[in-house]
Amino acid sequence: AWSRARRRDVKRGAMAGGSAAAAAADDYRTAGFIDTAARSDKATNPANERRKVIKTFVLLGDLVLAAALALRGPETARGAVVIANATVFVLRLWVQIWVFWERRVSWTEVLGEAFFII
Repeated sequence: AWSRARRRDVKRGAMAGGSAAAAAADDYRTAGFIDTAARSDKATNPANERRKVIKTFVLLGDLVLAAALALRGPETARGAVVIANATVFVLRLWVQIWVFWERRVSWTEVLGEAFFII
């Protein structure tokens, strides 16, 4: 949520000839912990590749943990559905990471998405 001061600054920037959309994009977050500036940075380096690998293995660990938790109860059919959904979600993320992403992966994204989303 934007503060009143931030809205005012964006509005003033637009009135001064600047673009309100450009001013807003500087501070826009696509999720609570991921900022657009980090996602729009296309620079890649070896550290970025390591973060991709770490995120991949953390997601695998999340999948194993989800399976262990889903299968420990008496409702095995429900557990199977949970495992199937988690597997599809993780596979989708892996395809995105390794096929489609040509951008920087921040540590905030690795930790936030991998440890808290699943």
